[in-house]
Amino acid sequence: MPAPAPQPAKPVPASRPTSAQLKALALIAQGGVQRSQFTLKDPIRIGSRNGTIYADTFEVLSRQGWATADYSRSLFKGQPVSLTAAGEADLPA
Repeated sequence: MPAPAPQPAKPVPASRPTSAQLKALALIAQGGVQRSQFTLKDPIRIGSRNGTIYADTFEVLSRQGWATADYSRSLFKGQPVSLTAAGEADLPA
């Protein structure tokens, strides 16, 4: 008797941003957020005049597909950060 066919994988529920991630999304929505680095010895800074986003938080936003940076530009000139459609959808109304 053949083994039963495997069941299809159940869809994983969509992740929702935490309160810190929502604050970061709101900051990005205001505009002017950039990833930048002054020298090779300095850490990468992500922020604008209105605030700063921790690198770990930005990595999660990027991995979840909520935000992206213009990686074609040099960190020394600043990489503009923007929301994706998914990131805009998670902003509070």
